[in-house]
Amino acid sequence: MHTRTLLITIALLAAFSPVNADPLDSDDSLKHRILGTWRGEYEWNDQSHPGRWIKARSTDHYQGGLLLVGSVDYEYPDRKDNVSYEARWNIIDGYLVIEITQSSSGYLKSGTKTRDKILSLSDRKMELLADDGKIVVLQRSD
Repeated sequence: MHTRTLLITIALLAAFSPVNADPLDSDDSLKHRILGTWRGEYEWNDQSHPGRWIKARSTDHYQGGLLLVGSVDYEYPDRKDNVSYEARWNIIDGYLVIEITQSSSGYLKSGTKTRDKILSLSDRKMELLADDGKIVVLQRSD
């Protein structure tokens, strides 16, 4: 009788325990799962003007062939700016690596590289640990 109770308990625990629906897979699997359009919002202190904050809203279209086409709306205390760009992207050892290849602004220069750790990736949400130590949350929009 105790064995049956134990088996039922284990079965119930397995059925109702939270399951990580977002295990990080191989780099190739992550490349496939990241395809699509992602949006995010960011805010940071402008290092060239201490105490001044910059807000940004980005839209990134990750396409096959490791091409990224995106735009960022920057909001400064005294002005707004929009930057469009193209980049190459890749997933290497669980990191999202991006290199800007073309940009409409000198602020985001061609050759600029980022390397952000993918913390989680689901159908609707991606969390990255940016190379500056901040967690960035992106929402799928397509």
